[in-house]
Amino acid sequence: MRRGPAAMRISWAVAAVAALAWAVAASAGGDAPARPAIVWLSKPDGCMQCQACRAPSLEEVVAALAAEGIPVRRAALHHVPVCAACVVCASGRLHAVQVEATYADALERAGWSPMREPPSAGEGSRK
Repeated sequence: MRRGPAAMRISWAVAAVAALAWAVAASAGGDAPARPAIVWLSKPDGCMQCQACRAPSLEEVVAALAAEGIPVRRAALHHVPVCAACVVCASGRLHAVQVEATYADALERAGWSPMREPPSAGEGSRK
């Protein structure tokens, strides 16, 4: 089943809000906080609740990043709580990757958002 334009706008809006929140928090103290050498970033899988979705697998996401020259140290499928309304809420599934900080800016320009905490060890992790 294809995702409609509204579903894609909502998915990207969620990612944009997360990135904006991080930017606002970073700018509140004046300078952006120093970034560690290794960072976790996440990106919604693009699916909506109560709809069939053919999101890429975690392995496909990692392979696509590797093909772009971005080595992924670790990866996980992360789940976040979302609203219970069908169709208007994202699935809450995020692809999470751990990369060297030198790649973070490029990933953020591609819609990835920094994570405050790494995903739980039991959440579909791949080392």
